[in-house]
Amino acid sequence: MLELQLKKGTLFENVLEASLDLVNEASVDCSSTGFSLQAVDAKRVGMLSVLFPAQVFEHYRCDVDGSMGITIADMVKALRCANDDDIIDIKADDQNNSIALTFHSSKENSTTAFGLRLVDAKSHRLVVPEWQFLDSTYEAIFCMSSVDFMRICKSLSGIDNEVVISVTKEVVKFFACGKRGSLSIVYRQNETLGKVLNDPL
Repeated sequence: MLELQLKKGTLFENVLEASLDLVNEASVDCSSTGFSLQAVDAKRVGMLSVLFPAQVFEHYRCDVDGSMGITIADMVKALRCANDDDIIDIKADDQNNSIALTFHSSKENSTTAFGLRLVDAKSHRLVVPEWQFLDSTYEAIFCMSSVDFMRICKSLSGIDNEVVISVTKEVVKFFACGKRGSLSIVYRQNETLGKVLNDPL
């Protein structure tokens, strides 16, 4: 049994919203310390892996370690129905093959409940050996705000599905060119970005 409680608009909901363009279904591994979410896109070229520690939730309980599969699109649709001040309870039970979402509204004194079916978790897992990351070398590494990155991606997606990213010690440039025109966005160096780019690999 997995139980967790969160407020509307928290990190968990935002991550699911952000992942919709990449994946539709995900595998979730639960333990007493938190749970991890992993998903691979249909073409198996992109992977999403996120760890949610128990501390990020208002309440968290996991009796037994386990795995389950969720449909991200259905989860997001349900969460969008919650009001801004709602407290959201999520409970999952492998034996019932379902997940329950309950929204508690203090202002309206109302309760809304959703029931969602779980999916096969194994088909959405991708085992990536740690050595693949340890032995990788990169020409450049840069760090930027996730909010800025999402804003840039949304702007570029209106032009074309393919984006060219070029990096120098001063800037990171995002460029897309499509039938309707082109768009170039330059993310300029700041102290954090410059420090990461100049660190030896």
